[in-house]
Amino acid sequence: MADGGPTAALQCPHGGLLPEQAAGAKRQLVPERVWAYFLHNAEQVEGAHLEGHQSFRGDVETCQQCQTEINKAASKKEGLR
Repeated sequence: MADGGPTAALQCPHGGLLPEQAAGAKRQLVPERVWAYFLHNAEQVEGAHLEGHQSFRGDVETCQQCQTEINKAASKKEGLR
């Protein structure tokens, strides 16, 4: 089951944090209190408890597998120029 929560656009297929260069992976670090507010609102909209939804701490490294794939694609694109 795919995560449709507030961080779904930031989560890679491997369950990690997408690199910022990935399409749609714009992120903003927010205080824990603000995150709790966002999560509460998402629970209200979804009508379910979102305990299983992924959140990322500010010190989390991005997925290295995705980073490698992005770097390869960028190199290939640069080689075509």
